[in-house]
Amino acid sequence: MKKWENFSDAELTCHCGCGRMLMDEEFMEEVVRIRRALDIPLPVTSAFRCPVHNYRVSPGTKQDGPHTTGKAIDIRIHGKEALALVRLAALSPVIRGIGINQRGPVAQRFIHIDSLTSEERSQRPNIWSY
Repeated sequence: MKKWENFSDAELTCHCGCGRMLMDEEFMEEVVRIRRALDIPLPVTSAFRCPVHNYRVSPGTKQDGPHTTGKAIDIRIHGKEALALVRLAALSPVIRGIGINQRGPVAQRFIHIDSLTSEERSQRPNIWSY
């Protein structure tokens, strides 16, 4: 498995217990670059998901959601740090999708970023809120 600075295998591995961690190298290099620029921890709540687990936790995206590609990650973050992350992600030449969930309990707030191409994401917007 590839190691990426400041991110553990446990954070990036599917949470169902299958042990799969198939993160896209170019995407993760960009996430690491963003992490370095922010100089703050970026706790991962979800990264790679196998198709079965993705269907369980995100039935709307079925078995082929963004996380199944290894080109998506959810970061637990809020407040000014979330704004800084969104700003850097929006300016990135690699990041193409930004999902924002900043409502409810602080521990449940997150920013989703991904590098899906227009072919991979069909008609999904580039930025959205949950």
